This record gives sequence, structure tokens and C-alpha cells, in this order.
Amino acid sequence: MDISELLAELAAAERKLSTLEHDAAAPMDSGCWPAWRILLCQSSDPAALAAWRQAHAASCSACAQRCERVLREAQGPRGVRTVYIPFDALCDRPMAYAASTAGQLGSPAAELPLVEYHRLAATGTPGVDSVWLVTWDHTLFVLVQAAEETLHQWRTGARMLDSEGNEIASLEPVGHDLIALLQPNAPAPGKSVQAYQCQLPLRVLLGQSFCIPSFLPQHVRLASRSNGASHAADIVTDLVSRNRVGRFLAGLPDHVEAPSRALTLSFYLRILLRQGRITDLDRGRLRHLDWLAQDIRDALGSGEDVEH
Repeated sequence: MDISELLAELAAAERKLSTLEHDAAAPMDSGCWPAWRILLCQSSDPAALAAWRQAHAASCSACAQRCERVLREAQGPRGVRTVYIPFDALCDRPMAYAASTAGQLGSPAAELPLVEYHRLAATGTPGVDSVWLVTWDHTLFVLVQAAEETLHQWRTGARMLDSEGNEIASLEPVGHDLIALLQPNAPAPGKSVQAYQCQLPLRVLLGQSFCIPSFLPQHVRLASRSNGASHAADIVTDLVSRNRVGRFLAGLPDHVEAPSRALTLSFYLRILLRQGRITDLDRGRLRHLDWLAQDIRDALGSGEDVEH
């Protein structure tokens, strides 16, 4: 098991113990059960728990609410998908609001961000084609590709909820410049892409289970992943930390199996094109890569930079 998963489970256990200690003071002779007794009977004597719920909790709203909460927390959200992301807790740099981000990347002197794409499974939301999580240094972006009339209902943003249904963050829509930089591919006719920025940093989201009821009912949990998980991750980390453009371009693979990796590598090619750091010789070598995003392929073929 990954160390980040162990730490997340330890933190959850500590929170649960605090709740149990607090509820342990509840009076026993009155018929009000503390959380620890509810959990104990759930695992060892379900019949006693059912009898108590029928005889006492049915008429005691405080116990009914406590029982529902304790059992829900013990079970946890079902179908949680863990998404492993690159995360450096020692370099927690808050990113400027997304509206000004795209313009900062046009200069070769700009520091490259650590970006990675993660595609989520079919959401089950009518009209939504795909949802992507994009981690950018310590910021989370959510990309939604859907019919234009479907996206219109979320034009002002969306809410991110925890496993208990409480709002933990808001998702704010970003500008068109950033959408053009982040979008995974050119949408089909009648389709569009909207991008949102989470207003909480990744260090706060890490380890939490969350969903976005509007277009992502599935629960997702972010976990830290160490470097070196793939060749693509290695060359991206080397480019971001050491600014070795030539080494990055030379290390690009001919074929990429995972679409998310192809989008991550295409993102950096898009930035390098904007910055004018890809030579004509590099363009000739890159044209044969079969995983390139269409806008990058067009730019390489015409010899022109991607439009700002």
C-alpha cells in the first residue's frame, strides 16, 4: 500500500477515535448508545442493534442521527476511485488565479508548471462525454466535455462535496485562454469544453473523497504518487525541474498507451511551441508521433506556433 494511503487511513482512524471518545460520555442507562457501542453491535450482534434502533432510536432523534452518521462513516462512500497524482509537499506554491495563468507561460523565462491529466470513467450524467482532472502544481482543474446546451447550466461553476454531502470547495469557471491550453482535444461539432478551477489547494484535497454532483457523481480520492512511475512522468519532471528542453524532446516515446499520458506530453509541447523553443529540426522529428493532439500536429505541419 502507498504511504499516502496509510497516512490517510491513520488520520481517518484518529478522527473516528476522537468521535468515539466524545460520544463515550453519553449515558448508558437512558438507552442512548454512544458511537462505539453502535459499531460494536454492528459487527458482533446485528440483531441487538436492530432491536435498539426499533425500540429506542425510533423515538430518540439524537440517537437516530448518531446511528445513521456512525454507520455511514464506517461504511464509507462506495465506488471510490483513487487517483494518484504527483505532489511535492515541500514546494507548496499557491498558483495565481487561472485568469492570469495562460499569459504567464508565453515567455521562455516562465517557470514550467507540473501538470498531469487523469481521465475519469463514464459519469452517467446525460449529455456529458468525458471528465478530466488536471493537476497543476498545487491546483486542481476539472475539464468537462459535453453538448454546449448541457454546459450552459454550469456556466457559473459547480460545487464539490465530501462523502457526507457537505460542500468542501467551489469550482470556478476559467477563461478561454486557459481552456485552449488545457482542453484535451478539439471537440466534435455541437460539443464544447468547459474548465473549472478548484478553490482549495491540493494539499487540502489530498486524501479526501469528493464528488461533483453536477457532472461527476462518482467519488474520487486524490493520493500522492512518487516520481518515477513511468517514463513519461520522468521526462516531464526533468523538464519542469531542470528546464532541459532538448532532453525532453529527445525522450518523447513513439507510442503512448494511456490517453492521459499523451495529453500530459501534448500539454508541454503546446507550451514549448508558444514559447518558440521547438526548432525546425525538432518539428521534423516530432511529426511522426501518433499520439499528438491535433492542434499541435497542425502547428508542426505548418511550421507556425500555436495561436495565443
